[in-house]
Amino acid sequence: CDVAEGTSQDCNGNGVPDECDIAEGAGEDCNGNEIHDECDIADGTSEDCTGNGVPDECESDCNENGQADSCDIADGTGQDCGGEGIPDDCTENPGPVIFAQPASQDAETGAFVLFAVGADGVLLEYQWRKDGENLVDDGRIFGAQSPGLIILDVEPADAGAYDCMVTDFAGDCALSNPATLTVTDSCPADFDGDGTVGASDLAQLLGSWGPYDPCPPFDAADFNEDCGVNAADLAELLGDWGPCQ
Repeated sequence: CDVAEGTSQDCNGNGVPDECDIAEGAGEDCNGNEIHDECDIADGTSEDCTGNGVPDECESDCNENGQADSCDIADGTGQDCGGEGIPDDCTENPGPVIFAQPASQDAETGAFVLFAVGADGVLLEYQWRKDGENLVDDGRIFGAQSPGLIILDVEPADAGAYDCMVTDFAGDCALSNPATLTVTDSCPADFDGDGTVGASDLAQLLGSWGPYDPCPPFDAADFNEDCGVNAADLAELLGDWGPCQ
């Protein structure tokens, strides 16, 4: 009757008032409101930023910023470069100190870029990452485990966010701010990708001649993005005629 009349809640639908479930140890109630934690989360009474089934207010908050440590880590407010589940600013040893952050850059295809990080600490090791994935040296990438990362002959696929994990002899670490690499096409009129602006590229532009809809997205031949392939675009193609520089 309590459940039917709404005097008591029965969020899990087992026919037993939640407060009785909790008293008998059949449900968790970390915040002491006599409602199952899972129900607090389900009805929005409590947040669960990591989806671990524990209301955020019941999680530890070591830096006392009013947000659970797990949420700090999940949303990037606090770093946990060691993967310990504790924000780095709560550990006894702060680890390496990054004093120079890598800078975002714009580069044309075929160019080279250099990202650099400066850090203080003892016996430091470095690991550069792109979009969260560790980089390794290859024919174009050098310094993936050094303070300076060089990328030669930049390609469109190189665009992304680059950061560096710095670790000291004790295993404590610091993560740099991300630096964004934006790659622009140095030869946009080379539609067929053969390294030369020629007859086939001209044919593609003429085949797209005139206004188009919808716009955007912009046609590849609409260099000035005015929603039409016209004389201005033809002039740009002819200006780039020949081998791409």
